[in-house]
Amino acid sequence: MPFGWKNHFWCPLVIALLLPVTPSVYAQNEGDADLEEAFNLKINATTTRDLDKVASLCESAIEKGLDEEGVVEANQLWASAWYEYADQMSKQIFVPGQQDRRWRVYRREALTRLKKVVELSPDTSDAYLLIARLNGLPGGDKAAANAAIEKAIEKITDDDAKLSKALFIRASLSDDSDSRLADLNQA
Repeated sequence: MPFGWKNHFWCPLVIALLLPVTPSVYAQNEGDADLEEAFNLKINATTTRDLDKVASLCESAIEKGLDEEGVVEANQLWASAWYEYADQMSKQIFVPGQQDRRWRVYRREALTRLKKVVELSPDTSDAYLLIARLNGLPGGDKAAANAAIEKAIEKITDDDAKLSKALFIRASLSDDSDSRLADLNQA
């Protein structure tokens, strides 16, 4: 066989080019459509239902497969959507003089999502602040509130107004009058 495939050095290259792309390469980007839909929905999200849908699409995109950058973007969008959800719930809880009678349900829903927010984005001091405030309410988990406020104070490095708010929250959670006074003075 003077002119066969086996006699040419470029045969392996041609064969490699003719073979289909392996499924793992396709799987890596199958979640792109869901991630794009999640971004589009987040831009126009107005309700907590919309924000839950954004989070669901991000989770679906990750499960279907994304490249490394896509996973980072999906996690950030997911955390952002669920933080916004929790923030909307907390606004219904912390309305002065108009507390909704379903506030305990709102708190539970908000805390469920905030736990995922700090899992996805552990440097989000605002999430820790909100966890502390929600757990500081009657019937809340005081230990979780104290742990969250300490984490928030640790994460806040360059925002004096936010640090002041965190110190005020920590003072409100404290049973010790000396530490409460010290936090209020520092705030």
